[in-house]
Amino acid sequence: MKKVISVILAAVLIIGTTVALSGCGKEKAASYDIVLITDGEAINDKSYNQSAWNGVKSFGDENEMTYRYYQPKLDDNGELSVEAIKTYIDLAVKDGAKYIILPGEAFAVSAYEIAPTYTDVNFVLVDAFPHSKDDDTLRIQQNVMCISFNSLQAGFLAGYSSVIDGYTKLGYIGSVNTPTSGNYGAGFLQGASFAADELQKPVVLDYADYDSPVLDYDYSMTIKPVY
Repeated sequence: MKKVISVILAAVLIIGTTVALSGCGKEKAASYDIVLITDGEAINDKSYNQSAWNGVKSFGDENEMTYRYYQPKLDDNGELSVEAIKTYIDLAVKDGAKYIILPGEAFAVSAYEIAPTYTDVNFVLVDAFPHSKDDDTLRIQQNVMCISFNSLQAGFLAGYSSVIDGYTKLGYIGSVNTPTSGNYGAGFLQGASFAADELQKPVVLDYADYDSPVLDYDYSMTIKPVY
């Protein structure tokens, strides 16, 4: 997923970059073309922030554009407030940012409320859509590019890769009542089946629906992410 986000971010940033690179901002030390605002976590979190930052760096270096990131401080509840995000968006705009990257749902309300005030700046909102705080009203905005993921396709690739990598006993814990989880699980099964047929190798997959009343599983486990 990390590589996918990086590639997509690079593709999105290509849009409109025929705007003169003469304004790269090398004359002004405090001017940056692309600014990433993290969700409060570091850029080495092995998740959205790191993959987004890798995409920013890759695109910036290839196109001679300047870039930087801000890591906002979380509030006492461990959350990223709209007010804090606005502070950093204002700072990014002041620094001359042409693109502001916002990774994750934590920025959805901010994109809804703040992006319309900066029509000359392009925002990239990863895995979320701009919506209001109270009623989840969505707002389609011309200067906000939303990167969303197809859970069915992601599940297919995960299942396919698992079998191709040599795993023949697979398991999936999900919910058939949640579209995202259900689609991911269905894709995972289809991908594993496709790879099994391709390799002519038997594969066993167990599926646990954690919404089922007849199941009583202990989910107290530690999962180590592998990228």
